Amino acid sequence: MLKTTVHGVPLIKLYISGNLLETLMTISNPQRNNPLHGLTLEFILTKLVAYYGWAGLFERIPLKCFDHEPSIKSSLKLLRKTPWAREKVEGLYGFMLREVRRGRGAVVSDEVDDADDGVDNPWLRKSE
Repeated sequence: MLKTTVHGVPLIKLYISGNLLETLMTISNPQRNNPLHGLTLEFILTKLVAYYGWAGLFERIPLKCFDHEPSIKSSLKLLRKTPWAREKVEGLYGFMLREVRRGRGAVVSDEVDDADDGVDNPWLRKSE
């Protein structure tokens, strides 16, 4: 049987409004322009700590969990309960991605040392 509607919108209206294929792709994947789609908060925080270190993260977002005995676990606990702090962390991650894309930032590693105080961070390497 031929499908005649997509999410309740008749295909003929979709075709008249523009490119049918592009419209169908947009409807089927509404998150395609969201760089955070599919990323966990733990992944985002891990990348930020690898890039900035705990001290650098605290400079940019002054949260006690980034300054006093910082760890991924304690930071995640706070960020999951505090929407405004989570938004700041997600925004900083977007900023970091733009810096890396423009070649202004350091190489980001997948590993993080929870005891890192931001001094002599082995994962923070300047790109050449």
